[in-house]
Amino acid sequence: MERMKQSLDGIARDRARFGSWLTTMHEEAQSITEAAELCTKVAPPAAASVAPAPAEAKDAGIKVV
Repeated sequence: MERMKQSLDGIARDRARFGSWLTTMHEEAQSITEAAELCTKVAPPAAASVAPAPAEAKDAGIKVV
């Protein structure tokens, strides 16, 4: 009877360890998916980051040099 209890305890420990490993693998897969999505995003056009034209700058109170 004691050997059965020890075997069942060992199985419970192994199941807990496997569950922990499975959770870690799921989180790692999620991180990889997020990183891959960032790599596939299209960068915004460069024109969007350019300073406003002189007419727009005048309206915005910005001095163009």
